[in-house]
Amino acid sequence: MTINVLLVENNLEQLEIMRTVILNRIAINPTLKAYDMHIALCTSDPYETIDYIRCNKFEDYFGVLDIDLNSDVSGIEIAEELRKTNGFTEICYVSAYEDFLLKTINSNTKPIDFIYKSQGIEQMIHQLRRAIDLVYFNYTKLVTSHNMGNMFTYEPFIGLIKRVPVDEILYIKTTNKQHKLELVCKDRTVEFYGELKSIEAKRNNFIRVDRQILINLDNVISLNVKERRVYFLTSSDEMAFCKVSLRKIPAIKRILLSEK
Repeated sequence: MTINVLLVENNLEQLEIMRTVILNRIAINPTLKAYDMHIALCTSDPYETIDYIRCNKFEDYFGVLDIDLNSDVSGIEIAEELRKTNGFTEICYVSAYEDFLLKTINSNTKPIDFIYKSQGIEQMIHQLRRAIDLVYFNYTKLVTSHNMGNMFTYEPFIGLIKRVPVDEILYIKTTNKQHKLELVCKDRTVEFYGELKSIEAKRNNFIRVDRQILINLDNVISLNVKERRVYFLTSSDEMAFCKVSLRKIPAIKRILLSEK
């Protein structure tokens, strides 16, 4: 699980200063190890930033955003786009103009801090370090709490941890690769390391339809008993299905009927 830092600043000199501060704080901080964060984007282009967010809406974010970007798109609008994503999000505004503070309050983007450039570089650095620490504290508190029950954590590669909302998952099945499963979601399919048995034990809404497939009951659209298939709806409004073993049909039928 990694926090993607989006650093958006119109002043290129200040952009480089903040980039260095963030990298150093990730590596050296009050904890005993580096923060699980990285700079995903370092730019002065708001359009590039919004495109990145829209293409990666399931990631976790910390946006360090200059408000006035000399563009028709402001840092506040970028923050509003971040708030539409499905993962963890924190925002820190940076501006030379104190009167922008009221605009950020009215935008309801809930920033954790507002850094005034007029306070000088040393104070900016101090506030940015403090914001990074607070973001990581909030993040670690969240991932260890029961609030993460609506997210599914998986490991597509050794050492890379990702998450997806449970309600996006259609089913999970085995592959011909040892210890690898296939995660089939409404808008994508990925392979990851895991075992069906352990997932089934942790998730009450995931049940076996045969030895190789675990379905998310909450996303089942229909059950065709004759064809022995359960159907799901993808994000593109197309139907997806998977086979059900004959002996599992009565149990699945009973569960679906009980939800009426």
